[in-house]
Amino acid sequence: MKTVSLTSKNQVTLPAAQVRQAHLKKGTKFTSRWDGKAFILEPEQPLEEMLAEIHAEMRPFIKKPLSDAELQAALHDWPKK
Repeated sequence: MKTVSLTSKNQVTLPAAQVRQAHLKKGTKFTSRWDGKAFILEPEQPLEEMLAEIHAEMRPFIKKPLSDAELQAALHDWPKK
């Protein structure tokens, strides 16, 4: 658990590691509520939608799995001398 401070403008800064872990982006909007003990912040965009966007952004970097034949060929040539 991290400690954050309330500024004179009623703002808090979320810890960077937690922002990365939650896959939040600059400009993410939240709904907030007070449950009597703690503030609850929830991104307005559902997690499934955020993950779909991340997957779409990563798609160019994801390689398709090798076929059995490709895997056998790669193993046959490894290690190259």
